[in-house]
Amino acid sequence: MKNRISILFLIAAFSTNFSQILAQGDPLLNNIIKIVSPVEISDVIKTAGIQYNREILNNPQNIYQTEFKQALNLGVYSTDLGYANINEQSKDALMYLTSVKKTADKLNLGDFIDVNKILGLAANKNNLNKLLEETSVTFENMSTYLQEQQKSNLAALIMVGGWLEILHITCQVAQQQPDNKEITSRIVEQKLILGQLLQVLENYQSDPNVANLTKDLSNLNTLFDKYNFDTNSSITTKEETIGGVEILVAEDTNISADIKLSLEELLKISKVVHDIRSVIIR
Repeated sequence: MKNRISILFLIAAFSTNFSQILAQGDPLLNNIIKIVSPVEISDVIKTAGIQYNREILNNPQNIYQTEFKQALNLGVYSTDLGYANINEQSKDALMYLTSVKKTADKLNLGDFIDVNKILGLAANKNNLNKLLEETSVTFENMSTYLQEQQKSNLAALIMVGGWLEILHITCQVAQQQPDNKEITSRIVEQKLILGQLLQVLENYQSDPNVANLTKDLSNLNTLFDKYNFDTNSSITTKEETIGGVEILVAEDTNISADIKLSLEELLKISKVVHDIRSVIIR
């Protein structure tokens, strides 16, 4: 039975064309499935009737001094921005937009963000579709620039930060509805993504920060060992439109619909994700 796999990152961020750009900068990055957006899972959470919770997001006032943490938290803040946007939380979205801009500035990526335009769109909840489209283009342009500047390590870290934040959000939400298979299945599916992210990070082990992050993510990966499906299986994609934004959704024929996440396993995964994230955002 086919099971949709949501790879969750930024705001409808990298398109299929961007995946080709990634391949030019770092061939390993091309192994990562081309679906990276918090839009779908945020929509699933909203549909489930689970209220938006600002407390599970990163503090928008945090400031990061190293490129390593700046890149990771650009991904984190971008995911938080997407989560706030899809829930029409304009005040929080403005705060996270500011955080994204400040963090991007430190990475010399701030010029890609048209703050006035985004603020104008965010001020009117009826402009949600246009807002998501604008932020999607913004991050595509950022990512293209990083590849052109031979900074694929930063692109990888942004991807990891965004992916980890949406996994964190999903874990926190799942604890409120542990019997909601639509949400808990999203967590199990991350075994596929995590395995490929680890392959990418292996290319940057000369950086001790990346080496430590890889070790932490490897520990998380062991918690997925009990879920037996082929992480090297062939994955096809299709397009969906959520909130006016086209995102790619992967389909894999080798993941059984019978795979379930127990409350005990959910809590274990949530704790490890929380611990890794705590190091990243502090």
